[in-house]
Amino acid sequence: MLSVRVCSEGPVRITDADTGRLLGEAFGDLGPAVFERTGIRFPEAEVVLPASGIDLASVDGRPLGLVIGARARWFPGRLRLAYRYGRVGSVGNLLDIEDYLPAVVAAELDTRFHPETFRAQAIIARTFAWYQMRTVGRKRPHDVTASEGSQMYLHLQRVEEVPEALCAVRDTTGLVCTWHSPAGDRIFCTYYSSACGGWTASSLALSPMRPVPPLAGDVLCPSCRYEQPFPWGPVVVPKADLAARLAARDRRFKALEAIDRLEIHRMTGSGRPLAVTAVDISGREAELDAENFRLALDPTGREIRSAFACMEDAGEAIVIRDGRGFGHGVGLCQHGAEWLARRGADAATILRHYYPGSKLRRAY
Repeated sequence: MLSVRVCSEGPVRITDADTGRLLGEAFGDLGPAVFERTGIRFPEAEVVLPASGIDLASVDGRPLGLVIGARARWFPGRLRLAYRYGRVGSVGNLLDIEDYLPAVVAAELDTRFHPETFRAQAIIARTFAWYQMRTVGRKRPHDVTASEGSQMYLHLQRVEEVPEALCAVRDTTGLVCTWHSPAGDRIFCTYYSSACGGWTASSLALSPMRPVPPLAGDVLCPSCRYEQPFPWGPVVVPKADLAARLAARDRRFKALEAIDRLEIHRMTGSGRPLAVTAVDISGREAELDAENFRLALDPTGREIRSAFACMEDAGEAIVIRDGRGFGHGVGLCQHGAEWLARRGADAATILRHYYPGSKLRRAY
């Protein structure tokens, strides 16, 4: 049973998330909200709202707070408390995309980055979110998540700490990345990562769909190629752990016994692995794309920072060494964008470099 505490500095209107029917109003600290099968209960107010989901909206436009640990995190727009898929309590934030973006840009970039890097990030964060809304967002209760699975989205305090983010969003309002498809100009999924390792990866690393031209990969990144930010490794992974880790990521590996060896069969022209095959002690094998392979071994992505690395067999373990980059490497490289901005490139030039054949359009 999930419990979350909501607070406000002004009056809050509570409505049924499904019907829009007004359920009541509250003021200040609403106390903990407890998700129960019969509805959402506020014990301190001795109130049970018989709804599978409720929306909380500030009457006077002030942000709403979620108490996480000992601190309140403040968010614009509405907060939705609901059962996710009818089983688990969840908290969502419903807001306009231009109000959403400053918290993303502030979370994604170093405060010391150049203003043009911030502008480039604002444009691709907007395009990414809009693309998600029009594709996978139509099939689930939310458009994007607040983590690296979509884009990092924090809270208004972070925006206050990084005022450059708000300026970048306002400077680029409505601008998105497009490519000229057979059906005309279309937005695309503007993937990005912290550091690409020297050459960008194809979007095949993340999706089996044929990549659009701006995401074909193998774009040279001078920053990562010659300055190598974030070198990492070696990382030692015991073979005894491999089968369980891989099976937890992909059920095809559940049929394998103890892993005997790993083989890389497909690589890009720049030497980035595309797929890894695991062979067990009985000779059975299963293949996994390189990005999912590295996340199977390290779900945090903080130790094995990218798939751009070499693997060696060390008897009882696999040693991953000579690691380059941080993240999947598809699309824009944030540290590469900063390198270009410091050398005079504006946001449009940066985006044309990392998404070849793309152009900017003002969507609204």
